[in-house]
Amino acid sequence: MPSATTTVVWDREHHTGEHVDQLQVKCVGTQPVDARISVEVDWRPARFKLPPVLVQLLGMRWGSRDAVLRALYAYIQRSSRVQTQGQGQVLVCDEALEGVFGQKVVEMGSVVERVVGMLEAMDPITLEHSIRCVLLYGQILDVPCWGTDNA
Repeated sequence: MPSATTTVVWDREHHTGEHVDQLQVKCVGTQPVDARISVEVDWRPARFKLPPVLVQLLGMRWGSRDAVLRALYAYIQRSSRVQTQGQGQVLVCDEALEGVFGQKVVEMGSVVERVVGMLEAMDPITLEHSIRCVLLYGQILDVPCWGTDNA
């Protein structure tokens, strides 16, 4: 029986049985139990959180690397800010883009690397579940208590 501070880790890569999109939290007995479940989703394609400056510019809080770059290039194209200088193209930043890149002129070849470097891993999904026993006339029933959550 797990203690109050037990951590159980399940990794899909090491699971040999059938995969079921269900999570069961069980407690046998009459003691109340609180469970905190942290799920790190294996997003395919990978999803990332955007920093506040990109959220404000693009209007999206998260997305795949490709979706973020498509949205950024659409913004750049709409604002007609790409110019040819010397051997390559540069992006002349407006106020919003300057907030993202921290400078007025950025080489177009560095945009992808800069933006990808700003993306953060998604936070795990945290579920909290409490299993409480049923009371009958103010007394805890002397029967096993079960509580399940499907996530």
